Amino acid sequence: MLKIKLKNWQRPVLLVSVLLGLTLSGCGFFDGLDQMAEASPSGNIAVSLDQTGGVTVHMIACDIQVESVELLIQSTTPGDPPLSERINLKHPQGGYVELRLPASTSNNPPVLNSIIADPQLEFWVIPITYKGGEDEHRFVPELSGITIAEVENHPRGTLLVQNYVAGTHDPITLDEVTLDAFKDGPANSRPPGCTVE
Repeated sequence: MLKIKLKNWQRPVLLVSVLLGLTLSGCGFFDGLDQMAEASPSGNIAVSLDQTGGVTVHMIACDIQVESVELLIQSTTPGDPPLSERINLKHPQGGYVELRLPASTSNNPPVLNSIIADPQLEFWVIPITYKGGEDEHRFVPELSGITIAEVENHPRGTLLVQNYVAGTHDPITLDEVTLDAFKDGPANSRPPGCTVE
């Protein structure tokens, strides 16, 4: 498997290239991607490992609903678009949303299986929101360029967040938070007054 180590400043460039490539190729991985520049974040996202090594994605969706998450990894073939796999919730959910990823899937391409098999493999977790109307442009920010190995460096059960700062290219770090702090704490990607139980 081809492994590429990116410097912090290269990650945003790669993400923009990936998203632009998907848009131009018409792959349709992201609903409303062309409107993302005008969209506003309306939630937060975190990831955790439980005691058995299971991966859980935690999301807060303020006045919107999440219907699935898209997992992305880079293709091993230069110039090809990233590989993508969608993990669906049973039904769209808003507020605090918890999605435990399965240990494996039979989907093709096997993105989740690749992430679990290679702890050093960088991946992206992109919440897909339910579009109740065409004018809905709010979104839950993604987790960008993380690895299972990075998550394993933190205590099991600890939620790890990346703070969303629109329009910046700050180094990406994973910050530890408790579940209560994640639900109730301030986040610059949430509208004022967004709290969940």
